[in-house]
This record gives sequence, C-alpha cells and structure tokens, in this order.
Amino acid sequence: MKNSSIPLYLRQFYIDRPYRRMHYGEQAFHELLKYLDVDTIDIEVLTWNERGMSFWKKLNFKERSVYMRYN
Repeated sequence: MKNSSIPLYLRQFYIDRPYRRMHYGEQAFHELLKYLDVDTIDIEVLTWNERGMSFWKKLNFKERSVYMRYN
C-alpha cells in the first residue's frame, strides 16, 4: 500500500561525477521509491542546473511553481 498522505521532500540526490550518465541515478531513484513506498515526492532544482532539470524531467517530474528570491 502506497503512503501518499503527505508528500516527501527530497532535499539532496547526488551521483558522483565519474558515475553520471550510467543510469545509476535513475536506478537509485526507483529503488528509493520502492523503499519509501510513496507515490509523491517534491524536489527543487536550481535554475542554472540544466542537467539536473533534464534528469528529473526524464523521470516524469513536472514543474509546479517557480521559487524566486530578491536580494
């Protein structure tokens, strides 16, 4: 039974550079989903991180808002 009452927030997800583009990130994320038994996870991706944005979109994440800051 999936736990979907409260979405989880994934703060950091990192694959060391030498191991990127080998599908380890995708495999690790799917294992994490199974382990946590959830169907909703929220993340933030920095706007300059084009590779990160592409990675998450490939895993079917959809943009829901834009976080903005004035300083």
